[in-house]
Amino acid sequence: MLVAFVGCSAFRSENDDNESFKKLLTAPDPPDTIGEAAVPYGLTYARVQGVGAVKGLPMTGAPAIPSELRDRLIAEMKTHDVPEPEKYLESNRTALVITEAIMPPGVKRGDVLDVKVQTPTRTDVDNLSGGWLMPSRLQEMRRLNGALRTSDVAVIGTGALVVRGQHEGNGSEMMLEGTILGGGIAQMDRPVGLVIRPEFQHVLLSAQFSKAINKRFFFFDGSSRRGIATPREDDFIELDVLPRYEHNVHRLLSVVRSISVTRNDSSLHERLSSLAEKLREPTTAAAAALSLEAIGPDAVPVLTEALQTSNPELRFYVAEALAYLDEEAAIEPLAQLAREQPAFRHPALKALQGMPQTAATKALRGLFNESSNELRYGAYCALRERSDAAAMVAGQRFGDAFFLHSLPSTADALVAVSLFRRPEVVIFGRNPAVTLTKSLISRGGIVIAPTPNGQVQLSRFQIDQADRTATVPPDVASVCAGVVTVGGGYGDCMDVLRVLKSEQGFAARLAFDPSPRPLRTYYRDSDNDENESPTDSETLGPEDITPEPEPEKSIWQRMAFWSEE
Repeated sequence: MLVAFVGCSAFRSENDDNESFKKLLTAPDPPDTIGEAAVPYGLTYARVQGVGAVKGLPMTGAPAIPSELRDRLIAEMKTHDVPEPEKYLESNRTALVITEAIMPPGVKRGDVLDVKVQTPTRTDVDNLSGGWLMPSRLQEMRRLNGALRTSDVAVIGTGALVVRGQHEGNGSEMMLEGTILGGGIAQMDRPVGLVIRPEFQHVLLSAQFSKAINKRFFFFDGSSRRGIATPREDDFIELDVLPRYEHNVHRLLSVVRSISVTRNDSSLHERLSSLAEKLREPTTAAAAALSLEAIGPDAVPVLTEALQTSNPELRFYVAEALAYLDEEAAIEPLAQLAREQPAFRHPALKALQGMPQTAATKALRGLFNESSNELRYGAYCALRERSDAAAMVAGQRFGDAFFLHSLPSTADALVAVSLFRRPEVVIFGRNPAVTLTKSLISRGGIVIAPTPNGQVQLSRFQIDQADRTATVPPDVASVCAGVVTVGGGYGDCMDVLRVLKSEQGFAARLAFDPSPRPLRTYYRDSDNDENESPTDSETLGPEDITPEPEPEKSIWQRMAFWSEE
């Protein structure tokens, strides 16, 4: 008996195969813009975590309490060939801590990040000030099926701690958490790109989208020109971040998604006319400005004409687009908007920061004379990133502790202290005089006392170390230098400045990290203050493309999956 087994192919004809093949080769109709077919990828902020040991504490540490964290730290220390790690963690000069860093979108290997440090909830540590974090490897972590899973090492963090209590000054719990400014080095890239929606997933469309992007955005790789888009799959396009957008990756993705897929010269004039109309309406102006920026140099005349509007919201959208097209006409409007409109201050300074013209440097320098703390410091931070302003903002470096900058300003004197990325003290205006009527002591144990001849004496007394003293002129800059002379660091300098200001030791303003804040809301047709909420007026965020920050939590709350037995 012969039994034949045949599959479905026995009932398929050659025509069916041809039809399937043709269907596979036929791409869906392309949309008008890339944004209709693709969504951004990689614009989230990645939290990486680890465990570490802080050393060099002046008898304010404590032995590590037995826990899963301690076991992990011992295993980590053994990989670094630390002899007898169990014994090392029994010292009162060390502390077990949890480490954390946030990796922004588009971060590259080698980029500098801040590292946050905090003791576990169960600890006998009294104070982390004066400590140094030994190298700590930070990874993305998840607990799956009861087991802790980790990624590759994403960040390595080490450096001197700036304890929260040194600049906030209240509560003993503030001395158990802090930050290492610029202490983290990224060990991997975080790519950004576009994920193509299912109904548009086709290799031909992916290539067409990439071609449209590369026609607008490209760079020179050695001797050849190369576009920023690489179609990796039929559903994913990877994007390189151009230097012009490296401080605003979200904007790059927004502009890329506004690129027209089917653009041709015959329809360009009609498209420009339509977008020019949309620029006159606040509800459509933001998207229209992005679309014009996506068109490129051909859109400059339309944007330049629209810049004449008196509406500050419309004027901002237009000026920002012109700035990212490197048009000098954007400089004066952006500087004016930074002065007058707090809602647009942060993005306006970011746009000025990357412009190639020296006029942008002069405009930012002019903002030093404004009374606003955040405007002056924000302008300084933008200038610090510009290669043509290095001499203008040059300062003095005190070893590995911090930088001190003195910048001319006609406004009231301001002492700005950084809490982000770079340890620095920036003095705007005349170097403030220090006046003392009695001796003061910082939380770090530095005594600040007046001398009979009008000088300031700094003294520091520590267990098992020689006493140190320094006599300096009575001004803020000299006091900062004196803190380093007696063995203090950046956190100690913060602490001393805070104590001096609280006791009216100098008249200048003191501001900790007065940088302009992003994602402020602009209130249309309203005279409300930037900190007030409108009642009936319509609101619109100037550039609501960055995810809103999550409510502040302690590091331990964010790492609840690390149980302690």
